[in-house]
Amino acid sequence: NRDPRSWILEGSEDGESWQTLHTVTAHEFKERYEKAVFQVASPGLYTWYRFRNVLSQSTVPDGFIQLSEFGMDLLDKLEAEPDEGMSTRIAQGVADCWTGNLGTGWSGPGCLEIAGTVSEAAPGRCVNRIFENLNIPVGKNTRFSFCILPFYRGDFDFSHANKYVSLDLRFTDDTLLSETGALDRDGFPMGARGQGEARRTFTGQWNYVSCDLGAFAGRTVKDILAVYERNEGAQKGESFLVYADDIRIEDVKPVRRETPADWVDTTRGSNDSFVYTRGLHYPASCLPNCFTAWTPSTTDGQRRIYAYQPGSKITHFMSSHAVNYCLGDHGNFMVMPNCDLDAASCSPADADVWHRGSDFDRETETARAHGYSVTLKRGNVRAEMAPTMRCGVFRFTFDGKEAPNVILDSMNAEVAAHGRITFNEDGSFDAFTDQYSDQGKGMPGLYVHGVFGVKPVLCRRLSEDTPLSIAAFPKGTKTLTLKIGTSYISCAQAAKNLEEETGSLGFDALRNRAKAEWNELLGRVKIDTRGVPDNYLITFYSCMYRLFRFPTTLTENTGTPAKPVWSYTSPYASGVDKPKVFPGDMRTSNGFWDNYRTTWSAYSILAPEKDTEALNGILMHYKETGWLAKWLCPRGVDSMVGSSSDIICAEAMVKGIEFDRDTAFECAVKNATVVPPEAMGRAAMSYYPFIGHVATAGYSWMIEDSVNDYGISRMAEILGHEDEAEYFARTAAFYSNMFNPEIGYFVSRYPNGDWVRNKGNFDPFMWDDGFAESNAWGACVSAVFDGEGLCGLYGGREGLTKRLNDIFAADCHFTRGFVTHENFEARDLRMGQYQHNNQPSQHIPYMYAFTDEKYKTQALTREILRRLYVGADFGQGYTGDEDNGEQSGWFILSSLGFYPLSPGSGEYVITSPLFDRVTLDLPTGRLVIEARNNRTENTYIRSVTVDGRPWNSIVIDHKALLGAKRIVFDMGPRPSDWAKGTYPVSLTPKGEKPAPWQDLLPADGFYADNTSDTSGTISEPVAVTLEEPRKAAMVTICSADRTKAPKAFRLYG
Repeated sequence: NRDPRSWILEGSEDGESWQTLHTVTAHEFKERYEKAVFQVASPGLYTWYRFRNVLSQSTVPDGFIQLSEFGMDLLDKLEAEPDEGMSTRIAQGVADCWTGNLGTGWSGPGCLEIAGTVSEAAPGRCVNRIFENLNIPVGKNTRFSFCILPFYRGDFDFSHANKYVSLDLRFTDDTLLSETGALDRDGFPMGARGQGEARRTFTGQWNYVSCDLGAFAGRTVKDILAVYERNEGAQKGESFLVYADDIRIEDVKPVRRETPADWVDTTRGSNDSFVYTRGLHYPASCLPNCFTAWTPSTTDGQRRIYAYQPGSKITHFMSSHAVNYCLGDHGNFMVMPNCDLDAASCSPADADVWHRGSDFDRETETARAHGYSVTLKRGNVRAEMAPTMRCGVFRFTFDGKEAPNVILDSMNAEVAAHGRITFNEDGSFDAFTDQYSDQGKGMPGLYVHGVFGVKPVLCRRLSEDTPLSIAAFPKGTKTLTLKIGTSYISCAQAAKNLEEETGSLGFDALRNRAKAEWNELLGRVKIDTRGVPDNYLITFYSCMYRLFRFPTTLTENTGTPAKPVWSYTSPYASGVDKPKVFPGDMRTSNGFWDNYRTTWSAYSILAPEKDTEALNGILMHYKETGWLAKWLCPRGVDSMVGSSSDIICAEAMVKGIEFDRDTAFECAVKNATVVPPEAMGRAAMSYYPFIGHVATAGYSWMIEDSVNDYGISRMAEILGHEDEAEYFARTAAFYSNMFNPEIGYFVSRYPNGDWVRNKGNFDPFMWDDGFAESNAWGACVSAVFDGEGLCGLYGGREGLTKRLNDIFAADCHFTRGFVTHENFEARDLRMGQYQHNNQPSQHIPYMYAFTDEKYKTQALTREILRRLYVGADFGQGYTGDEDNGEQSGWFILSSLGFYPLSPGSGEYVITSPLFDRVTLDLPTGRLVIEARNNRTENTYIRSVTVDGRPWNSIVIDHKALLGAKRIVFDMGPRPSDWAKGTYPVSLTPKGEKPAPWQDLLPADGFYADNTSDTSGTISEPVAVTLEEPRKAAMVTICSADRTKAPKAFRLYG
């Protein structure tokens, strides 16, 4: 009802006199995510544009008009189809960009347009000189770089002609850069054909391509060229439209990166939008598993904290507890240095989030885990910040010409928070904010205590209606420090945290301490950097930073440094400004479905001691409430599917991690057997355990239940619970009840067992349709714990191989079901129906381990590592969401050559390592991983040795991996028969089909009617007659009332 229906577009040269340009009446959007395009009736050259008389579809207007995106094409004509050949010209920005600004280039108002049409189907090449006779000398530090955007015209270009356009250099000796074998900083060939064949760029967004020219020092650049070149796949009539901007040839000062922490770039994942994500996070400086993180913000309080695109202003620096943008933030306290406001007279409007911001240049920004710094153009202020576990320390450097001040704010502009700021006589301040997102409720609010290094000469609250305040300092003050402590308990506790964590230490000492703490973790993996592209190192260590950001702690020391008492503020029992404190170490900020596949396995290898802390910390939620939710943010949130904490705990138990195993098992069994309260446990628990499937739209629930039941079975084995081990092993096979043999795919079923999809209405490209954030392709081999069972369902090992091959060979389009950004991202990967941008598909390349074409895992994972994590130096680095370190965990483990395909099995599938040599200095000892002959073209494993002995299995178990001293891979350019005839462990024996138990009792009477919604009392023996003699292997009894549950029974036959 909030869709726009009618409007008038007007233009003006001066902002006062307006001309009507276009009128729309009675327009109707027929579906969600529809893009409507209008040719302006009376176009002209105007500086100002506005919409007037905008009406919505609603017959009872509520005052709201809702748009997802708006853009204006300022070119001469709308999406013009170019003539045959290729043209280049300056355009007034791009009309559509999924991740950036509309109507501009990357960094300025205009950009270069490159357009053309393929005139012949044969190989083609077209060149336009865009700069000529430059005569730029090349030195050892010279770099060639540019931004390029393959334009999206409303329909996806499946010919990918846009991707075969790039920029090239001609030297004065008439050689081209693309002819020299030069590689970009992500390791791909320079030039239009090289970039196109590498599938390096992504549609509808700016891509950054850079090449270090040091190898050509002494040469001279003559021309810069725009080139289209394609040897194969071109079709006559195909057209391309590409934009380029920020074309640079410059000498770049090398960045000193002496330790692993120096390779971290926390802006990775911020150059995106909700429409198309490349990580969807923000540059947080923090300690591992921190209490509070600190970040710059470029927004006015929206869920999106930081936008990488040029033109963004830094509005403040703030505390943050956001686990991701979708679930929002809470507990924000904001500070902003300033030296052009009169602290004595400025108004709230002068200092609010919409007016206090400052421009900045990306070149002045350094974003690391252990600290952030940037130069603000407004007042030429250098702002730096560094973290402790619960505190932040700032250093602001002014030019001394004006009297500096610091703006303090505890109200987020998106939420009507009730903040307060109180100044103390010594110039320190106490503050409180109860700002939270809708799904982040539960905490009482954030308490703050701040101390300036110089006593303010004026402290002032700007209005009685807002907590917005300002602190002013003497003119001539050049350096100002600010230490801020945070707490969920009280301002006094925040002051205590500040004293204990910072004491008398200065800014540099605290930043160095944070760096040392990160280096202790990151330094457990030492990569031989010889020949390794810088972007690989940025990606690897930034992924480790993301991995260890979560889960975060809620715990504070309410005792003394000598006798600490660790306590947490309950996100369940607290009220606003009414904290309820309990003893213990509670952890939060974790989505178990999102990260169970990789993150927790990485913890178990790289930091088992942190795995212990995290597991015990998340189990505190169960101890307090009796349930452990699917998502913690900070209390339990009803998001995603599956009780995936079950498989996380199983994975740790199988690997020998020390934690509260009995509580974990109790929690998991409860998830799998008890009808839960709202937002907890599993779906369909009132009937699913009896009929063996989750009905209607429940395949994703069903497969996750099976994954978790497999984990519970493994836990039961370890703990000696034989009946539970057998029961949950059988219920783990329930996933096979969702396999429709008529169509050969897993699909949903109705409660009576009928198929929701059959030959007449099935479309494997349809998203949602029972598949969480995926489709039937993405879900067709999700039973990672039962590869042999999948072989049985697909007609043998060859059948499973064919299905995997079909996934990667399929068209990359999708059918509109539930449309979300994941659809578009998956399509742009150009790997068929493989969807690395989201978790449900990321195991698929490793499922070849169950086939006799294992080499395909090696080729695919190497391609993903090289191609789908590009943009590390451009705020990208991921394709899709990076949830709680999950995509990062995939990169880390796969690049090392080992992947936990089936959590709970204790095994890792072996694949092609990315690096030539890596040394792991782990708590369990040192392990060297060496890949010999590991050139780009040598993707395939020819042999593996472990401590000098041949290793011929496709898997290695956790104990063997961590017990090894040296693992050596021999790599080659062609597939080999290494590991032939070996397969991962599987629930189903080889050569058989899955065998879930079936209920023998007819659905008759409240005691056997396949639902927990009915109950009754049995006072006499109940006789049940079967149609034919059957053997009962196990009996389950359910009770509606724990206090009246039967304590004993006898079964007769």
